[in-house]
Amino acid sequence: MASLCARSSCSAVAPARVAQRGRRTVAVLAKKTEEVDRSLDSRGVITSDNSGKMNIFPTSSKAYYSSVRGTAIATSGLGGIQGAGVVAAALGVVALALAGVVTQQDTETLAQVNNRYQGESLSVIADRISGSL
Repeated sequence: MASLCARSSCSAVAPARVAQRGRRTVAVLAKKTEEVDRSLDSRGVITSDNSGKMNIFPTSSKAYYSSVRGTAIATSGLGGIQGAGVVAAALGVVALALAGVVTQQDTETLAQVNNRYQGESLSVIADRISGSL
């Protein structure tokens, strides 16, 4: 019986079969790979990324804050006087916009605007646009 593997390390793999009537037998040898530590440490450093090089990744949003005050403001959010001020400002803008719309209302109807219009009809404009395409 002929062996496809000349090395002695192939003995752990199943023995190769003898080829019969044009069939080919291939012995697949699995090589043990080195285990690479791909976990982040507390600083976000990884010893080997997909390219095999050392890299640094952000571990949390706190890595971007450099001051105690900035961290405190970022974690507290808007509340108290600041939150009330933002809500009051938003309501004021809405009230001003509503007052502007209410006071600027005309008594002119859409029919009156249509009767006063002296320009081209919509079908003429549509024909001109379709002709330019």
